[in-house]
Amino acid sequence: MPSENQVIHFELFRYQLLPLTRNVQREMFQDERFLAINTVEELKARKNEIFGHVLEDFPSLQYRQAEINHKVDVESPPWFVVEINTQKSLKREKPDFKQERIDTWPHVIAIINNKPDVQIIAVSRNIRAFSSGAVVAKILQENLGRILQRYLLSFQVDALFEKSEFWHLVEEYKNRIISVNFELISPNMANISKGLELDLARLNADTNSHRTDLRLNSLEGSALEINQRNPLLNSLVDYSSEGGGDIALKIKGVRKIIRTSTSVREISIDELSTQNLTPERLEWLFEQFK
Repeated sequence: MPSENQVIHFELFRYQLLPLTRNVQREMFQDERFLAINTVEELKARKNEIFGHVLEDFPSLQYRQAEINHKVDVESPPWFVVEINTQKSLKREKPDFKQERIDTWPHVIAIINNKPDVQIIAVSRNIRAFSSGAVVAKILQENLGRILQRYLLSFQVDALFEKSEFWHLVEEYKNRIISVNFELISPNMANISKGLELDLARLNADTNSHRTDLRLNSLEGSALEINQRNPLLNSLVDYSSEGGGDIALKIKGVRKIIRTSTSVREISIDELSTQNLTPERLEWLFEQFK
């Protein structure tokens, strides 16, 4: 087994691509590659192709006041691998007992699989660069999402988490849960939403809703009774855990809202396996993500 300093931990996120409008018209597209798109159904059918073109022309990244650079290491659809760094300042001691500050550029690796039935982003964890993979996911969502809007698509990213984590929280705080809020992304992946008891896809088609909040609240002085045998609740937890959204719990006596997205699903990979990545190597790595 490799030692700890030879292992890279990847946090896993799911992205979904949804039309910004149901009223799609050819004249809305300036890119000649997509002038044949005339309906929302055609836009949905080509969403991953469009996203692939955005990744091929990977934009510069901006996030708050931070200076960020990126380097595309692999561009072999559906695989894209990007290194992202940010400027940090270190303080070090000098021989004359004085101190000086020097710049350093720690980085993370983002692996993107753009298959329509996968749509995974794996982000290596490096707290010297970014406090969490969720920060990197947000950077990608904001910057790539800004470009995708030109193609009438929204770009939503959420963490994958172990569904057992939610039920562990339910058991741990039994008789103290006063609110549970399911923050759900409208689905565009049948393989993760097929068991969903709530028809979010129909709701999106009827209202153009991209995110739906379903909040359960107890009466004052009482607590929610959350049962794992309930088919609707189980389907909501299953869908959320696969990157379909976040779940927020409010507990009596606990000031902070507890979110399942803070327990991101992750895998650990030998550092050597991430060097000189090829599509074949990435296929092998993807097997580790499952």
